[in-house]
Amino acid sequence: MFKATPMILGVSSVSALVVAVFLRYAFDQQVLWQQFVVGAAAGIVLCAALSIAIGVWADCSSGVSFGVVFCIEAGIVLGSLFGAQGEVSQGLAIGVATGISFGLVFGINREAFEGLVLGTLVGGLVTLFVWTSSGFPAALKFGSCFAGSFVFGYVRLVDYPLHAAEALKIKVESEALGADCAKLWANHPLAWNEAIWIPLPSSGRFLANLVKLDRKLGFKSIVFVAVYRPFHLRAVENALGEVILDDLELHTFTEFDPLVEKLEWLRDPPGRLPTAIQTFAPQFVSLAERAVQHLNLISRHQQVEVLTRALGELANLRKSLIGTKDSYAPRLLGRATEWEALFQAELRTTQEAAKAEGSIPEMFRAGSYLKAEDARHFFGRETDTRTLEAFVMTPSAPSSILLQGARRMGKSSLVLQLPRMLGPDCAACCLDMTDAANNENLPRFFTAVSEEMSNALQRRGVKVERLTLAQLQVEPFAIFGDWLKRVESALRPGLRVLLCFDEYERLDRLVRLDADVRLLDYLRFLQQNHRSLILLYCGMKPFHTLGREWASRFVSARTLKLSFLDEAASTQLLTKPVPEFPDDLYAPEALAHRLAMTRCQPFLMQATAEILVHTLNQDKRRHAELTDVDAAIDKAFDHWRDYFHDLWNDAEPDGQRVLCDVLAGNPVSAGPALKRLCDYDVLTPEGKFQVPMLERWMRKALSTGEIVGPK
Repeated sequence: MFKATPMILGVSSVSALVVAVFLRYAFDQQVLWQQFVVGAAAGIVLCAALSIAIGVWADCSSGVSFGVVFCIEAGIVLGSLFGAQGEVSQGLAIGVATGISFGLVFGINREAFEGLVLGTLVGGLVTLFVWTSSGFPAALKFGSCFAGSFVFGYVRLVDYPLHAAEALKIKVESEALGADCAKLWANHPLAWNEAIWIPLPSSGRFLANLVKLDRKLGFKSIVFVAVYRPFHLRAVENALGEVILDDLELHTFTEFDPLVEKLEWLRDPPGRLPTAIQTFAPQFVSLAERAVQHLNLISRHQQVEVLTRALGELANLRKSLIGTKDSYAPRLLGRATEWEALFQAELRTTQEAAKAEGSIPEMFRAGSYLKAEDARHFFGRETDTRTLEAFVMTPSAPSSILLQGARRMGKSSLVLQLPRMLGPDCAACCLDMTDAANNENLPRFFTAVSEEMSNALQRRGVKVERLTLAQLQVEPFAIFGDWLKRVESALRPGLRVLLCFDEYERLDRLVRLDADVRLLDYLRFLQQNHRSLILLYCGMKPFHTLGREWASRFVSARTLKLSFLDEAASTQLLTKPVPEFPDDLYAPEALAHRLAMTRCQPFLMQATAEILVHTLNQDKRRHAELTDVDAAIDKAFDHWRDYFHDLWNDAEPDGQRVLCDVLAGNPVSAGPALKRLCDYDVLTPEGKFQVPMLERWMRKALSTGEIVGPK
């Protein structure tokens, strides 16, 4: 702090002279220069001594140094003023009083409000003393001088112009490449002057420049200002904003790799950030990670998929930034636009490289359902979709629908396409019952239902307040019923809500928690009395297999059985799922063999196609023969072993016995076991295997002892 003493003394002396002359003409006081100098000197000595004593008593070394300098300044200004009046004793008294007040305010580290209150009290007491001892005119003079000088000193207006000029000069120097970061920081007023209360110009940009010069020292300086310069937190906010914008400025795609490490701290953005950056920085981090993912992928098609998804996310980010009112939003929008150009250029390069290499797009993904954004890969369910549309959109549509099908038939994928397919007159939402929280108890169940419905309605422009868990602790049926009435009153004419329970069989656990199975009664009540609500149950089993309680309450429900794809859709899926696929991938007999062995079962087609395309790319081939298809089928038995075992276990002992009879060529009779296997698309009513590939696996597994038939 003593570093600033010469400058402060100079400014203070000039200030004293200016104010003394002002008094001469404002109050018609004679300026006696000898007393002027003596009063100032005495004020300096006494003020410095008192401020040091107060600072030591307060045990704050920085306060001592700061108090000394400011008491010197105060002594010069006010001691000189009253010395100029001709009374050395008054100059001494006023210098001492001012020194005490400033020593208390600035020598002891206090909060700003405490300092103001303390300074005001001291000034008021001394003014009162002057009034009682010298009369009102003298008190008026003193009070005016004290108040003006106190404010000038308190907010550092006296020497602020010099600090501001110095800060601007150092900021300009920090723009130079190779500048000495440590030296610049050491010379900046923020580093050594703890008493600057008014923001310095371009201090945020200066701190950001330090980070560019030396990242470690720059962030250390920002932390220092945040902790020890509470009146410059806006500079910290601006500095962090500028640092992020500097980091986001890229010129080549490979720069994304080191960028992810730089942005690591933004995964959980600190509160001291501009609003727009705090909101959108995590999205930039995610996009940078997508870029790094692309750089580390081997498959050209997967690289294209990642880049395509990133461009979609960038488009959404740009739309959000356009509608954001924040000074940083336009600059972030500029960075997003620059990134979009980099991603587009990289996408073109990757597509050209894939074409030159002759690789086949590896777009098949067995076992994962298609989300709404994967709609371009969803086809082959036109008939099922048309039936579902008729169920939902006609005025006489049923209020309960069962979408039933074996595992891996594409039920969840179809459900996730509903918001897109059913259009603006239907708010479609889905509750995944495999989430244990959703069927833990009735309050949690209805909370989840209200949340999904609220989100779906919001996408259709209808805002409704969701229920909370606390609201549903008592009388959940009644509370939910009242909420549903409010929802229906908010719906525009023609708008209906479709609520899907995926893996609905898990609801049975919730039903069994109540001996009176009131949940089933309530679901039946909803389908009969709330025509704006459509309940879609998606699962593997028909209602009657869950027991009489289910069957008796859903006799009016319509069932849509989801089974195998048709041959035309399957052929398109295998031969031309995307335009980049080669026209002659399969030999004619190889394609026919694929279709026959999988029986157009969606999961098995995806599984074998994924393996086949990967193998061809490894071998650098673009044409599959019959032997390649058989090899892919055999590999699928190993890769998806659990899927086949699950089918075997679902058959249960009586069904397994039927399957063994079919494999042995024995006749089978109609019964519950055969009916269940038909529902699961394993056997035909005549006792034949629906899918030759499944028959092949069972014969192989039984012969090797991988599975054992019932005794």
